[in-house]
Amino acid sequence: MNAPRGLIYDAQGHLLATNVVRDDVYIEPIQFWTDHQDTVQAQADLSTLIAQLHQVLGVSEEKLQKAFNSGLATYPLATYLIARSISPDQTQALRTLRLSYVFFGATCRACLSAG
Repeated sequence: MNAPRGLIYDAQGHLLATNVVRDDVYIEPIQFWTDHQDTVQAQADLSTLIAQLHQVLGVSEEKLQKAFNSGLATYPLATYLIARSISPDQTQALRTLRLSYVFFGATCRACLSAG
């Protein structure tokens, strides 16, 4: 878990650095394939899910397909990071879609002030 750093000010009290919280996006490929025993329906559902993620995140459909197929590997990953530090608009768009097998992990990053 990333903890926010303290705010940093100069001698005149002007903010020099702050924190920006952004979401990373993960998928659960094992759970997807566990829930989809019918391969015809699985492929249809997967195509829809991949198209939605691609539209919001801009991640290539090929990368997303590989990520979901990692759930079929001999040593599968329980979760798979597909996008790091997405914008608040992207977070809102994904939350609105309420996609199964997709979840967020908030990360805090230091940000230098422009002023």
